[in-house]
Order: sequence, then structure tokens, then C-alpha cells
Amino acid sequence: MPSPPAAGSAAAHLARPLVVRFGAIGDMILLSVLLRELHRRWGAPCDVVASGGAPRQVFAGLPCAGDVFTLPSRRMPYWLSAGQRRLVAWLRRRGATPTWAVENMDKVTWLLERGGLGSGCVLSMSDLPRGDLEHAAAYHARLAAAVPAAFEAFRGEVSEPPAVRLDPGAPAAGAPVPLLVVTEEERRDVAGWIEARGWRGRPLVLLQTRSRRRRRGRWPEEHWRAVAGAVLERLPEARVVLIGAPDEEREIAGLAATCGDERVQVAAGDLPLRRLFALLTVAHSCVSLDTGPAHAASVLGCPLTVLVGMADPRRNHPVPCGAAVRMVTSVEEPGWPDSRAGWEAWHKVEDVAVEPVVAAWQETAAAGRGGGSLGYLWGSASG
Repeated sequence: MPSPPAAGSAAAHLARPLVVRFGAIGDMILLSVLLRELHRRWGAPCDVVASGGAPRQVFAGLPCAGDVFTLPSRRMPYWLSAGQRRLVAWLRRRGATPTWAVENMDKVTWLLERGGLGSGCVLSMSDLPRGDLEHAAAYHARLAAAVPAAFEAFRGEVSEPPAVRLDPGAPAAGAPVPLLVVTEEERRDVAGWIEARGWRGRPLVLLQTRSRRRRRGRWPEEHWRAVAGAVLERLPEARVVLIGAPDEEREIAGLAATCGDERVQVAAGDLPLRRLFALLTVAHSCVSLDTGPAHAASVLGCPLTVLVGMADPRRNHPVPCGAAVRMVTSVEEPGWPDSRAGWEAWHKVEDVAVEPVVAAWQETAAAGRGGGSLGYLWGSASG
């Protein structure tokens, strides 16, 4: 295994930290907290090992992000996976640098070791476990303050971040926030896209009605129709824009057709991720399931309402960054289970009522852009 750079050497200061995290769009957005804190502490952007096509797009333009290596599959046997072999070769070329693995899989540890990163070079979730109800942003900030054992000699050479904490009810002052960058070119692109669709000057209310994590549940289509109707009743000049991935376009178009209102429009299939990010910087507001676009909306300052399903919002709620975020559950906060497992076994998005969703949207829309707050509303569809 290559040795870590010697204390005080130029290589020690030039080496890029490495972060390993396999997750969806929302996970990558929250991971930017770790990248930013490590960049600040170690003075170099972080290289990232992830999966899928989203990470490069999420981290585009971030000064804290360096090279992004995406691995198609980490479960396939090593000798059948060209991607895993390329990863090991890439790791060996990089050499042993401080590494944070936000993973617990034995296979990930094995791949890192094969790439020349022994356990002393890697700090993983087994070394510093996440609290049961600890928010991901707070956990990432806590991870960034820890140093892999092989690099303890450099602890005094990197700046210590201030203590941060993210409470379940609201982000504390100075709490870590995720990052996304939208370029001027992307803003011009989405402005032209809006113009071409005839929406210029109209408030655009975005509805994210689908989530790839289907086990978290679906909100009934009649509820989405009711929300679209309520939005247009209160904001008749608006366009309700149904967003989503290209492979969801057919289902989403079906929902739009049943709304029976030409002001409900479908944009799924015409919104690559970077264009969606740009659209979120100018949209009037967004109502979403608990999924990646919701995290993007909160980071980019779009007033946001989130329907909470099986995922415990205390662990992963979108962090407000310039606009209000309202989380809607089926049961008020004092009645919540005291554990993540309890929440997942008990709460369903299908149980969320329409009325609190509309009320939450009205709150966030009235607050507009600027500032930023987190709050909860509740109401059960069953009464």
C-alpha cells in the first residue's frame, strides 16, 4: 500500500481528500456539506466516488468538488466488473490520501483496500456512526471534523470547523448548508426554454409527483389534481408545471390530461437535471414528494412544500437556503415515534391530506424568496 504523505511535505498539502458515497440526487446534494467542509479544512477540492449519472451534474461548478468517478455496480463480482477494476486502477494512480467513506458495505472497504487505501487512510461510518435521528447535513459536518488515523499528524495543520448542530424543528444559526451552482449560461437556456413554451411572465408552480424510491409510497393522483386546482384557483395566471424524469413522462402526461385544464403543463422529458436546477432559480414555488428535486429546490431558494412519506424528516429534510420549506406529515410532531425505525414502520405518504399541503404551499408562496425557514404542517387523509 502506498504510504501517506509525510507530515509537512508538499504532497500532504496538495493531496485531494477522497469521498465515497453511493446515493441518489438528494444524497449527493446533502453530501456537498462534507465536500465544502473538507475543502475548507484541507485546502484542496475533494475527489468523489459515486454511482449513476447525477453526481457530476450535482457537483458541476462547485469549487469543493474535483474529479468524480462513477461506478456502475459495486455488487457485481470484481472480475466480472470492468468498472470496479477501473476504479481500483484509478485509486492506485491517485495514491493514499485522506478518505471519507459514507458507506458501511464490506465490498466498498475491499475495493478501497485493493486500490491502496488501507483502513488507516479511510474514515467510514463504522468508525463514526450516524445518530439515529441525526440530520445528514449535521452528520457530514461532524465527519469533516474527524481525521483518518494515518493522517492524524496533519490535524494541527487544518482549520477546525465551528461546532454545528441541526435541530429537527429548524436549522440552527450557522448550521451547515448544501451547495448547488447554476451558471449564467444555464439561466439563459432556461429563460429561452420558458419563452418557447409561452410561459414568459407567468408564475410557474412546479409539482414533483413521482419518486424513484417507490417503496416510500405514492400520493393518490386525485390529491395531486386537487392541489393543482387549488393553486390555479388562487393564482389563475399561473402555470402548474409537472416535472419528472423522461421515463416518467407518460404517467405524468396522464395525470395532466385528467386535470382538464390547459394551464396544467407537462415538462417531464424536457428537463435534464441542469435545466431543472436553472428552472428552480426562477420558479414561483414547488410542491414535491420527498425526493431529489425537493432538495435542489430548497438549496436554490425556491419556496418549497414537501410531502413526507416513509423517510424520517428529522434525518433528511431539505435544508432551507433562501426560501421557506414546509414539511407536511399525516400526524403532528408531538406524536412522532422516537426512532427512525418507528417512523418507517408507521408513517405513509398516502395518509397525508390535501388541505395541509395547500396551506403549506400558500405559506411558502406568501413568504416568497429571501430568508428561509423550516416548519411542519400536518393533516391525515383519513380524518
